[in-house]
Amino acid sequence: MVDDGSGQKEVWRVENFNLAPVEPQMHGRFYGGDCYVVLYAYTTGAADHFIVYYWIGAKSSQDEQGTAALKAVEVDDKLGGKAVQVRVVQGKEPPHFMAIFGGKMIVYAGGKASAFDGPDAVDREVSEKYLLQVRGTSQYSTKAVEVDCRGASLNSNDVFLLKTPHSLFIWAGKGSTGDEREMAKKIAATTIPLEPTLVYEGQEKADFWNAIGGKEEYASEKRLSDRDDPHPARLFQCSNATGSFKGPDSVIRDVVETLRNDDLELSLEIVDFDQSDLIPDDVMLLDAWDTVFLWIGTDSNRIERSLAERAAQEYLAADPAQRDQDTPVVRVKQGFEPPNFTGFFGIWDRSLWSVSFPDSWYGAKFNSKTYEQLKKELQEENPGLEIITKENGLSEETTKYSLDVLLEKDPDKLPLGIDPTKKEDYLREEDFKRAFGMGMEDFETLPNWKRQQLKKSAGLF
Repeated sequence: MVDDGSGQKEVWRVENFNLAPVEPQMHGRFYGGDCYVVLYAYTTGAADHFIVYYWIGAKSSQDEQGTAALKAVEVDDKLGGKAVQVRVVQGKEPPHFMAIFGGKMIVYAGGKASAFDGPDAVDREVSEKYLLQVRGTSQYSTKAVEVDCRGASLNSNDVFLLKTPHSLFIWAGKGSTGDEREMAKKIAATTIPLEPTLVYEGQEKADFWNAIGGKEEYASEKRLSDRDDPHPARLFQCSNATGSFKGPDSVIRDVVETLRNDDLELSLEIVDFDQSDLIPDDVMLLDAWDTVFLWIGTDSNRIERSLAERAAQEYLAADPAQRDQDTPVVRVKQGFEPPNFTGFFGIWDRSLWSVSFPDSWYGAKFNSKTYEQLKKELQEENPGLEIITKENGLSEETTKYSLDVLLEKDPDKLPLGIDPTKKEDYLREEDFKRAFGMGMEDFETLPNWKRQQLKKSAGLF
């Protein structure tokens, strides 16, 4: 870092295509739906130096992002071009940017209405009741981010501030440290005029659960509470985009030799990853040691999905740590992430992907709901999840579909996990009999040419 962040600063928020000054007492408080410009000045010897940061909120609009970039240039021009301009995206703040605010950076939900939000859009400021997720152990790494105020947002790895009109709780997960708890107290002391009640995970009383809206399942995997975990989670991107392969270590370099001819690229490891690193156009591999997850982006293609499954199995086989070859490989559909997956990403925003999923992915906007809500609504034990077997890449319990779904001719539009050459294997029993006039057992006794003929007649070839 250029210094310890104790220099002079000015902060502006983008409003109506201009910059509005932020009062000094509000420095360090951001809104995820807005963009900001921060001018930082420091001195080394007799020389003055300047950095112009422009911060992009995760829910900010295109006009606000464009304005922030233009205004950063204007601020630099006023300084005679002496400043260094730095673009900062929410969730990827560099240590120096966070140090400027002394370990008291807060990102609230909402923000100023944008022209892109429509004529009826309104500003959203801080609510009387909210939940902040606090992460970090020093002024160079600590920030608090507002998350959905409900029990499902808790994570055993972090500290949370629960603010209501008349109470303030500091909830400490089993995996949090004393330093994190102290930083949470520091944030509370400077922003909330209430005496906090410290609550440890597993020792919650009724008043806490009532304040947060009731008990819910949350990310509480045992590994999340293990600060000395010898096998921290790792994230990789799988893509069949053109370009040469680059691997982070010998494990991945071994795997690529068998995948190179299939045009699958397994990227360098993504360090310090968060939810924004999950790319809907691709398949992502999350190695959580006791489980390997393949996250399937809604816009990934069938080739990527298929090759990624083999890559995961060969990744395990090539690991010099002599991994258990029975380590489960679990396919996770975008928008259906369970707590034992989201827990490794820290702050998780269920409304981040505000899109409708393909019809074969239940065809509805389920992405803003908790996993428990999805289970109840879809009446499935593990919606969006499939365990991949080594033998054939199919889930242990192959999902069955209606004939109408399997009549789709475009392989990329078929539900995930279906082999287009064996559609009959995925038919529901009643649909199978309707398509072929017989059951599966009788169908299997037919010669291959006859089976192919029947598949053509049924539109499943």
